[in-house]
Amino acid sequence: MIQPAINIISIVLALIGLNLLLVFFIKSYKRFFSGQLILFILFFISGGVLRLYIIPHTLHSLEKQNLEDKNKNGGTVSYDTWKSSREKRNLVLSYNPVTMNLLRVQASLCFVFSLIGYFITTEKRLFKRSALFYGIICASFIGLEYYLSTLPFEVNL
Repeated sequence: MIQPAINIISIVLALIGLNLLLVFFIKSYKRFFSGQLILFILFFISGGVLRLYIIPHTLHSLEKQNLEDKNKNGGTVSYDTWKSSREKRNLVLSYNPVTMNLLRVQASLCFVFSLIGYFITTEKRLFKRSALFYGIICASFIGLEYYLSTLPFEVNL
């Protein structure tokens, strides 16, 4: 499987740095909450757009390309077309785990910053609820990882 051209470790480090910058630049008590929530929502929306629009659209256009080549070549797809469409398909599908990993890391960071906000600020109720929310999301990611690791075949989210 083709790996995406994105180095996940550098993106995770940049994400941690961005979260820390948001904590330092937002001056109100919501500094442990608002920036991280915005990033979480952005990753959630981008993962949804990737999963619901970009991947199906790309796969449909690749199938259409293969069908045109099949009609042109008398019922068989040429090797070059098949190879290029297979590489594009694998590349597009390889971005989905990257967005899931970023969403997972951001949810973990939101959980940590919610706990920090709970212990540092006076807004206990807000940070208690957000820590509970992000804790449930992190636990569901851990449960999903465990479930997928027990399957006898490989699953690409």
